[in-house]
Amino acid sequence: MTTIEIIENKTTSLGGIIRNSACEDEIIKINNNDLFSEIERRFNAELPSFYKELYNLYGPFSFNKNVRVKCIEEKKEIEDDGGLVRVAYFFSLQPNVNCSIDRAIRSHPELLKHQLLPICNGESGDLICIDLTKDRYENVFYWFHEAFEGEELTLISKTVKDFWMKLQIREDDRIDEEAMKNIQVKASPKLLEMLRKSGYGPKE
Repeated sequence: MTTIEIIENKTTSLGGIIRNSACEDEIIKINNNDLFSEIERRFNAELPSFYKELYNLYGPFSFNKNVRVKCIEEKKEIEDDGGLVRVAYFFSLQPNVNCSIDRAIRSHPELLKHQLLPICNGESGDLICIDLTKDRYENVFYWFHEAFEGEELTLISKTVKDFWMKLQIREDDRIDEEAMKNIQVKASPKLLEMLRKSGYGPKE
């Protein structure tokens, strides 16, 4: 199975994606290889091939569902949610746009200093980063913006591929989906139509 097939199969199991509306209007046509080269120059490291494939396929995006990922390490910041952290929208490599890696680095210059590439938003203010240092190359970390200095990072996975394969729909969402399926079986067509118009019913 090719890397693209692995990515697409996992995406389907997670309910699909949408383009990142936060920067959709600002994206201009730039060769991705040029964007990769510029990031690699800034970090003085090569980007993981799996991340490049993911970006070539989707660009900046977010999931249709409430997607989470379980951290390997256990910390008090995530005890209440079973070690799961939110995976929100993925950044653009293009500079000077609202949803860009460049903007995240300018807001948190210590990331560049420590060769942590921010690729995705987590909870508000938090980031998901790829470590590009030699010793921890391609490790994926959750970066807590309110943690004490030196305690910001929590390990999610050893590689970007492992990170992608660990993604899961939050269990509450799965329960909601099952409930909506039951409604579809039991409810009248008129009620279903009303639910669809309200945004709560099952999709066509």
